[in-house]
Amino acid sequence: MSGTLDNTSILTKGLQSSLNETAIVDGMLRFTTDTGRLYLDVGTERVLISETVDLYTEAQIKQILAPLPKVYVSSDTHRSFVYSYSSLEWVDLADVKLAVSPAEDVEKTLWFSETSDTQPEYDASLTYNTSTDTLTVPNIKTTVTYVGNMRIQNAENADHSHTITFDFT
Repeated sequence: MSGTLDNTSILTKGLQSSLNETAIVDGMLRFTTDTGRLYLDVGTERVLISETVDLYTEAQIKQILAPLPKVYVSSDTHRSFVYSYSSLEWVDLADVKLAVSPAEDVEKTLWFSETSDTQPEYDASLTYNTSTDTLTVPNIKTTVTYVGNMRIQNAENADHSHTITFDFT
């Protein structure tokens, strides 16, 4: 049948170490057999398009003897793990605390999504300042507001502080 392409015209495979010497060809998929990474050549750039594995339960992930340098998302608990080759143990990404320079006094927009969402949602006025530990939500004058399907509830405490809760509806 004329006009059809076989997979060798759009897909190559080889070692990660030889990828830098491989010419970029717009539209070509490149699979690295040793690391399991998938790249797409777009214009004059090569873009990594795979870095997660979601085939295993949390218990199965923790039993993998030779993990790849990827993010493993458990199929049962939906927790994300990476393997630390320096400490030779699995790291639960939910336990990782981001360190920010104390000199950085900026408002960071918060993004939210459920595991089933195809794209995270955000409201530019919902921010967190890492220097002052301040959550700013100027549009939450009522007790409940929404960012996409995320519900944000504001409760004033007896000491006039506020408790903010987030959940998905």
